[in-house]
Amino acid sequence: MGRASSHDQRHAWSHLSASGPPLPAPDLPGIVLDGILGTGAFTVVYRGTRDGLPYAVKIPLTDDPLMEAAFRREAALLAVLDDPALARVHEVGQADGRPYLVMDLIDGVPLAHALRETTVCHRRLASWIAQVAGALAEAHRAGLVHRDITPTNIMICEDGQAKLIDFGLATVSGGESAAATVGTFTYSAPEQTGMLRRVVDGQADLYSLGVVLFEGACGRPPFAAAEVGELLALHLTCPPPDPREFNPEVSPALAAVIARLLAKDPDDRYRTATALRADLARLAEGTTETFALGTAEPGLGAFDIDLVGRADELRRLRHRWNAAREGHGGAVLIEGPAGVGKSRLARELAGIALADGCPVYHGRGQQAHPAPFALLRGVLDDIDIPSAGPAG
Repeated sequence: MGRASSHDQRHAWSHLSASGPPLPAPDLPGIVLDGILGTGAFTVVYRGTRDGLPYAVKIPLTDDPLMEAAFRREAALLAVLDDPALARVHEVGQADGRPYLVMDLIDGVPLAHALRETTVCHRRLASWIAQVAGALAEAHRAGLVHRDITPTNIMICEDGQAKLIDFGLATVSGGESAAATVGTFTYSAPEQTGMLRRVVDGQADLYSLGVVLFEGACGRPPFAAAEVGELLALHLTCPPPDPREFNPEVSPALAAVIARLLAKDPDDRYRTATALRADLARLAEGTTETFALGTAEPGLGAFDIDLVGRADELRRLRHRWNAAREGHGGAVLIEGPAGVGKSRLARELAGIALADGCPVYHGRGQQAHPAPFALLRGVLDDIDIPSAGPAG
């Protein structure tokens, strides 16, 4: 795979355009700046050399105190992360009264460029996205949300390593309301654009990664519209299309992973990037048939906040569960609009059942693609049924 042009590098480092020429570069101790890799609305990224080694050097465009505070926050966020799919931070300093950040220089092309130039093998695509999921797992463990997962913010190096870049929009998980609309609308989860009243946490990053995975597999994103309002409405209300409608070569397993990532309700998505990485690793190894998704998830309730405002519903579910244990089984339907916590309530009941020693199986149906017994198929996928031996 060839190296990125200067245009590709600029587009990779930021999808924002600068409002004016950058301030003169400060004199950095021991670092020679060799040229500008790219500029954004708030920062400029230089190619720098220190002791004969190349680095990327990021500096605020202005000396505005608010911009400098935001820059220092990004530097602090990046400094605590350590993953092969992230650019390492080597130094955070200040020169001529301006902060700067020295980090790995990523030699590669944006995923967006790679997808335009060639047809990507789905096993290779799964491997790249699995690496990004690993980077997100590291960020989410630190309580951070990237909030701008797009093909231009994923770099593909010549050795096949994927790198997640541009944490300029990152924030503390749950630290901002859904009204803080940021990111790129084509890839943004409904709660990130304010269309769904939910805290923006790691599930928003996973939704965005699902859009990227869909685009990589099909050559187009799942939703497109001429107007922003229409696009946001599609993300909120329109069931995601089956990727096999656009590319018959998409495997059932890959389609199932994408469907889980693009669930409207954050509670219906993967609960952790770690679980997603494990499933994508199976796809990268060549698995094509469906399997139980998310089995690498932590135990039920490991990352759930306390259930608030659902005491009556939970009491009724406990009553039905106790009746079932006494031989009076039945069915319970939990209804409500997306994002109100239906899946969270169901997980609470599942945790009660598991604590009582009862196995719990999951089935998932899609309104956009109804199929007979689809829910039962999901349940059967969850059950480890030993194959019958040869007759004899």
